[in-house]
Amino acid sequence: MSRFVVSFLVCAAAFLSCLAPSATADTFALQQSFGAFGAGDGQFDHPLGVGVGDNGNVWVIDALNDRVTEWSGAGAWLRAFGSTGSGRGQFRLPEDVEERGGFLYVSDCYGQRVQRIDPANFVPAGEFTGGATRLKCPQGLAVVSGQEVLVADTFNDRVVAYDPTSGAVLSTFSSLPQPRDVAVSPVTGDVYATVDADNQCAGGRVVHLSSSGAVLGEFGTSGAGKLFCPLGVEVDAAGNVVVSDAGGRVNVYTPAGELALTLVSPAGAGKAFGYPYGLGVDASCRVYVAERDVPRVDVYGWDAGPACRALTAAAVIPPPAVVGDKAPPAFSVAFPSSVSVLASATVALKVRCPFEACTVRAFGKVRVAGKVRWWMQITKVRRLRAGAQGTVTLRFRKANDLAAVRRYLRRGGRPKLELVVSASDAKDNFARKRTVLTLK
Repeated sequence: MSRFVVSFLVCAAAFLSCLAPSATADTFALQQSFGAFGAGDGQFDHPLGVGVGDNGNVWVIDALNDRVTEWSGAGAWLRAFGSTGSGRGQFRLPEDVEERGGFLYVSDCYGQRVQRIDPANFVPAGEFTGGATRLKCPQGLAVVSGQEVLVADTFNDRVVAYDPTSGAVLSTFSSLPQPRDVAVSPVTGDVYATVDADNQCAGGRVVHLSSSGAVLGEFGTSGAGKLFCPLGVEVDAAGNVVVSDAGGRVNVYTPAGELALTLVSPAGAGKAFGYPYGLGVDASCRVYVAERDVPRVDVYGWDAGPACRALTAAAVIPPPAVVGDKAPPAFSVAFPSSVSVLASATVALKVRCPFEACTVRAFGKVRVAGKVRWWMQITKVRRLRAGAQGTVTLRFRKANDLAAVRRYLRRGGRPKLELVVSASDAKDNFARKRTVLTLK
């Protein structure tokens, strides 16, 4: 997973100027974006991981639709596979995807495994589950072709290296608090992992390790390159380290952890990304950024000059803006396709908050000719653990309201029911989903 872009610098002769790693005036800028919200072709519901295949096609994890999608290098939709479940080729919140050596590797967080898949016809070709200690929400992946598959085993506080063919555990890097992602430098073979101390991102940083797991250093904890909540990490062919930050930034660092560039969001200079999550890089050092909450994938590259360059630390970079956890919680709702209040006095909805604990509320409005006539309310506010699915139940506010709706339906009326579900996290960030149905 990965990201780049030009940093805006304060200079003596101008208010802002673009710093490039050479004397050229070109910039590392947005080249294209693709994707939209939904569950159909060309759509996502929470894109998380990104991987660029051997043929230049782009694989994107569509997390809340439990599938993997394939796009051309130009951003054209090609196909998708996967469904919700625990069988081979099924997923329960997939997180990341990589393609190497003719196979796809997909981390399946709540399935507690990494699946190996033949992309020619999407045939499962094995899985990794963790060895003696089972994987616990594996998230980020890094694949060194023909050598090993590194897995960020998030809630076991470790990175596990597997043989890509047999699935045997080759090594384990322990004592890494909640690693979110892992990347390997194609230049040095060093390993980079994003970590944090808890679900609220305390102590978020990037840990730099040798290929044997020895800690060489860490960065992202102070200065202009300080990170709020590092998520994705990727290393390009020149050795530059790209890191996505839940605070709305994507930074590029030198191999030693010095800030070199900060990507400019598609929303414009000074604007935040929409919860940048997974990263990918291709052979031309283009960076692919999955924006979880937009949702879309953004592609960055140099607009002139060499495609890959070893960057140096920026001379002058403004300090980062003060950020906090203002990202709305991710959650999914299984809305019914139809509702019959003649058959049942209540409406049940299944809700899941995959990444963090949340409080769920809901209500319903029954409209006739556009005007609200009757209300439904939740029977009990639900508090859900991270990853847990719960049912919220709605009933009519008054018993005689249910009777009135039933009389209206029996006379041939077809009122509209608007269902609204909201979720809030521990820091009072708020998200809402809604649908409108015709009552039967």
